[in-house]
Amino acid sequence: MKQGTFKLVNYQKGYGFIISDTDNRDVFVTIKELEKIGVRRICNGQRFSYKIYNRPGRNTAGNFMII
Repeated sequence: MKQGTFKLVNYQKGYGFIISDTDNRDVFVTIKELEKIGVRRICNGQRFSYKIYNRPGRNTAGNFMII
């Protein structure tokens, strides 16, 4: 699993971005994916491990674990 830090969270729009520790790329995250593990609120700078899924239009992060 990859690890990264949340850079941006926008609850009104329902998404955010993680910066990967390994290659400094932004990875798209939907708030619904975070809610699957019981996370209701997140702050910029929060660290997670995650998997990348190839979805139509963009890669997204999922299968989160708080680190």
